[in-house]
Amino acid sequence: MYIKRNISWGVILRYAWKNIIFFCIYTTSIFSVYYFLNWQFIDIPFQPLSLIGIAVAFYIGFKNSQSYDRFWEGRKIWGGIVNYSRIWANQVLCLINADHDTKKTLIYRHIAWINALRI
Repeated sequence: MYIKRNISWGVILRYAWKNIIFFCIYTTSIFSVYYFLNWQFIDIPFQPLSLIGIAVAFYIGFKNSQSYDRFWEGRKIWGGIVNYSRIWANQVLCLINADHDTKKTLIYRHIAWINALRI
């Protein structure tokens, strides 16, 4: 999973260079056959392609909306865990009558649990 905000061209080329080369050769060969050899029978009408393109655009739009909703729901849950962790740590420090090492152990174990949950 890529979690950075921006994707550099280096990352795109590192993972997609084979596909880019293949499709450039493929489209160049189809264009060359159509244009230079005058094979007009491989012509595709524009209307079916535009209809399929519109359907794919709607599908991708709904998928994007669903993924953003899932991301936002996870962010709300994580924010709740962070807030309750602060409250819990504050209550450990203020309400538990124990030595400093016990309080420190409880808080460190809670931080370890949050880190394990994050990973």
